[in-house]
Amino acid sequence: MADRDAARFLTRRQLLRHGGRLALALPALALPWPLTAVAAAAPAIGGTRAGEWAVTDAVTAFTTGAGQQAQFVAPYAFGALGAHWPSGSADDLHLAISVSADGAAWGAWQVMHADGHGVAPDPTSGFMPGRSDRTFAELVQLPASRAVRCTAVDHEGQPLPLPDDLRLVYIDASAGPDAASAASEVQAFDVTAAANPPATPIVSRAKWGCDESLRFDNKGQEIWPREYYTAEKIIVHHTDTPNDQDPLQAIRSIYYYHAITKGWGDIGYNFLIDRNGVIYEGRYGGDNVVGGHALQYNYGSIGIGMIGSYTTQLDPSPTEAALIKLTAYKGRYIDPLGRYFFIDKMIPNIVGHRDVLSTTCPGDKFYPRLPIVRQNVSEILGMTPTMNVAITKVSGDNSTIFIASPYTVTVTVQNTGTSVIPSYYDKGLLYQDTDTYDSKGMHKVQGRFRITADLAGNKNAGTEAANPWRWGFGRSINPGETVDVACRITFTQSGTKQLQFGLVQELVGYKQQGLAGPTINVISPVDPEPEPAETGDNLLYFPETQHTLRGALLQYWQKFGGLAQFGYPLTSEFAEINDADNQEYTVQYFERARFEHHPENAGTDYEVLLGLVGRRYHALDKPAAPITDGTHFYFPQTGHNLGGGFRSYWEQYGGLFVYGYPLTEEIAEINRVDNKAYTVQYFERARFEYHPENTGKSRVLLGLLGRQLLQDRGWLK
Repeated sequence: MADRDAARFLTRRQLLRHGGRLALALPALALPWPLTAVAAAAPAIGGTRAGEWAVTDAVTAFTTGAGQQAQFVAPYAFGALGAHWPSGSADDLHLAISVSADGAAWGAWQVMHADGHGVAPDPTSGFMPGRSDRTFAELVQLPASRAVRCTAVDHEGQPLPLPDDLRLVYIDASAGPDAASAASEVQAFDVTAAANPPATPIVSRAKWGCDESLRFDNKGQEIWPREYYTAEKIIVHHTDTPNDQDPLQAIRSIYYYHAITKGWGDIGYNFLIDRNGVIYEGRYGGDNVVGGHALQYNYGSIGIGMIGSYTTQLDPSPTEAALIKLTAYKGRYIDPLGRYFFIDKMIPNIVGHRDVLSTTCPGDKFYPRLPIVRQNVSEILGMTPTMNVAITKVSGDNSTIFIASPYTVTVTVQNTGTSVIPSYYDKGLLYQDTDTYDSKGMHKVQGRFRITADLAGNKNAGTEAANPWRWGFGRSINPGETVDVACRITFTQSGTKQLQFGLVQELVGYKQQGLAGPTINVISPVDPEPEPAETGDNLLYFPETQHTLRGALLQYWQKFGGLAQFGYPLTSEFAEINDADNQEYTVQYFERARFEHHPENAGTDYEVLLGLVGRRYHALDKPAAPITDGTHFYFPQTGHNLGGGFRSYWEQYGGLFVYGYPLTEEIAEINRVDNKAYTVQYFERARFEYHPENTGKSRVLLGLLGRQLLQDRGWLK
C-alpha cells in the first residue's frame, strides 16, 4: 500500500474513537446458534489451523443504513483475524469488525487498517516475496471467537461498499508451547556497563513453536531468500494485540499470517518481546538478516516488535527493560544518541515505526519513552561509538590500457572506529572519465561514506567539482571489518593518467585525500600493432590495417565470409561494455561489423556474435504489411519483409544467426563513404546495401558500420 499523507488520515487512536459511533450505527443483529452454514476450514499447518472466508461464504449478507455487512462463522474457535482485498481498491478503506464467542454476545466494533509493515523489493535484484496484487489489513488478535461481523468504513467511520473479492482469514494458533514453558528455557542475566554487552538470552524459534516448513514452497525452495545488510537503525514496533493474550499464540498467528497469507515465507519482525520482558527470535537467518517490518526501511535496520498494545495504558517496564538490553547488544555498533540520513530522511538511530512510515506504531503510550530507551542504551554501552574509517590499500597495476576498456582499482577500506560506518550499497559502478557522481545519479547523502577518485593535477582541486568519481562500499561495515571495493573507470582520451583516491563523509568532510593510485598509459585500439614474428592457423596479420586477428574471432571471421563479408580488422582486440546488456566483453572492430566474444557460450556457434550495430544506427521502423508475392518472407517479430537479392544474401551468409531480424523495409539512403544514394535494409546486426555498379555477389554488401562507428567516436578519420 502506498504511503499516505498523515495529515489527510486519522490515526488509529482517532479511528478507535469512532467505535462508539459504529456501535450505534451498526445494529446488533441476532445470530442464531448453533450455526450450521460454515466456510470450509483450511487443513492444519503444523500446530496452527486457519481458514479463509470470501463474501459469498457469509452466513448473512445484507445492507442497512450503516452500509454492507456480512457475518461469518468458523468451524472452531480462532484467536486472530486478518483480511485482504485486491490492490487498487479505494485508498481510504478500513474494515470494522465485531466478534462473538457464542453468536449471542458481540464485542465492541474495532477497526482493521491496511498494514504498514511489509517486504520491499531487493534493491539489487528487484525480487520481492508475497502477493503484490493484494492489500492486507493488520492482523487483529482476539479473544477466542467463533463468529465475526464485518463492514467497510472510511477514515471518518462512514460506510463504504465491501471490497470486491474481500477475504477474511481466521487463525487458531493455540496449539503449541505456552509462554511459561518457553520462558523457563531462558536464564536470567544482568547487563552491566561494558563496551561489548553480553549476549542477550533469546527464546529460539523452536521454543515458541515455529513450524519451519512454512518457509518453503512445494519444491523445497526457500520462499523468502535471506539477504544481509549491516544494521544501522533500530525500528521499534508494537503488535497492537490484546495485552492478556498468551504471547506465543500471538507470535504463531503473526508468523502464519506473514508466511502463508501474505506469502512472505516467514515472520517480518527480527525480534519480539512480550509483556514479561521475554525476547523471542523472529525472522530466520541470524544477525543482520533483512526483515519485513517497514517496507524500504527494512534494509539496514532491525525490527523489534513489542507484543501487546501501547496505544492506551500499559505498564511498559518489563518490555522496555528487555528492549534496552536487546538494543544494547544487537545495536552495539550504533550510536544510540546519534542520527543520520537513512534511505530518504534524517532520523535518529533508534526510532519508532511512525518515524519512517505513516502509522501510530509503537503506540502513543510508548513512543514518548524512546528518548529514555536511547539514554539507557547509551549508559549500558558506557561510551559514544565513534566513526573512524581509513583506506588501507590501493591495488592497481601501472598499466597500458585501451580507450573504452574498463580499468579496475581495488581499494581496501577498514572501519577503525567503534561505530558502524554507513555507506552506499551501489555495486560495480563504472564511470567514464567524463562522468561525475551527479551525472550518474549518485547524489550526496549526508553522513554516508564514499571512496573518491580524481586525476592528479585536476584543475578543479579544492572545489566542489573535485573528486568527480565516487563509490560506496557496497554495504555498511562494523568496527574492525574491511571491505574491498572495485573502483572502475573507462577513459575516452589517450595519454598518461595518474589516479589518486580519498574518503569522504558526504556533506560532513573528507577523511582522506590525495592517496596515490596507479599510473595508466591509455592508448587507442586503432593504433597499429607490431607485426608478429610468426603467423599461422590461429593468428593472421593484416598489413593493410596493421592489426592481427586470432583465436575464436578469427575462426568466426573465416567461417562466415571472411574479408568479403566483414572487411579488414580496424582495431586490436580490447575490452568494452556492451550497450545491449551493460556487460564487459572482448571486442574487435572490422570495416563492416563489430565482433563480440561471449565466453559464456564457449564451445557453441554463439561464442562470437556480431554486435547490434544495426540497431545503433537505425531504430525499428513501424511494421509494414506482409508482401504476398511468394518471393518475400515476412517476420512478425519485427513486422518487416525480406525478399529479392537481400533475402538471397541473408540466407546464403548466415541468416538470422548472423544478421538478426530486419528492422526496416528496403529504403533509399545516402552512403556516407561516396555520398551516393543506394537501396539499403537495416538488420539488428548489419546494414545491407545494393550496389548495382558491381557484378555477381558483390552487388549486395554489408554497410561499413564498423568503420562508421569508429569515425563517429573520433577514433578514425
